[in-house]
Amino acid sequence: DYNGSNGDQNVIIGSQACQAQSQNSHYYNVIIGRMAGYKITTSNNNVMIGFKSGYSNGSGDGNVFLGYRSGDYETGNNKL
Repeated sequence: DYNGSNGDQNVIIGSQACQAQSQNSHYYNVIIGRMAGYKITTSNNNVMIGFKSGYSNGSGDGNVFLGYRSGDYETGNNKL
């Protein structure tokens, strides 16, 4: 994980992906793409694939965002 956080069972690939995480727990996420999941702090069970996909979703759970800027400003749970 990017900043040595307490997350586990995550796949994070991409420049600045999950940038905001800092000593917070987040589990079972797949985050691929530049700045994808950028503001994640405590989110769990998400799939975010694409440039800035899920960018603002700091604590939402169970989301699936696929594609360029998908879910860019979404902050809720269980969104597709």
